[in-house]
Amino acid sequence: MPFPPTNLPLHYRARSTEAETLVLNRYRRTREIAGMQVQALQSAPAFISEAQVWYKRGCKDWFVVSVIVNIMCNEHIRELGVDLHQPERRREIELQHKNTPSAVMGRVFPTALFCGLAFTRSAEMFEIAALGSAGFELRSRMIEPEIVRIFLRDRMDFYSFDLPHPPLFGLPPGHWPELD
Repeated sequence: MPFPPTNLPLHYRARSTEAETLVLNRYRRTREIAGMQVQALQSAPAFISEAQVWYKRGCKDWFVVSVIVNIMCNEHIRELGVDLHQPERRREIELQHKNTPSAVMGRVFPTALFCGLAFTRSAEMFEIAALGSAGFELRSRMIEPEIVRIFLRDRMDFYSFDLPHPPLFGLPPGHWPELD
């Protein structure tokens, strides 16, 4: 099936084409940063199980790998001794995070950092940040993550777009989509 599907209305096809470009660029950048980490996680049964949960929720590989990159960056910042939970140090954290993707490129962190509550929290933060990127004003710190996920999935088609490929964390593990 072509991407975007040709049976969609013209305005939706245009949005689909834009989404395809965004997803393609996300895959390119995350493969550059986390390629080795993904390879390590593909052989970790605990993470394969974790990814299956997110696939069942409708999430795509670009989302899962983006969360992996965020976890890698946050762990690197923790290693530098920056406490991510101190709001008064927000500017320092932002400056550290800006250069962090280059610093974690090629590193492989322990699988345990990417499983369970740690992955869930990072995924929730990614989804909440996506609302801000889409232009929504986040007025409350008491945002219900499941409501955000439902809104992104059902109203924003956030998880609808992907490039064709077998799932990176499927059974058996797949491969990155064609990015050229």
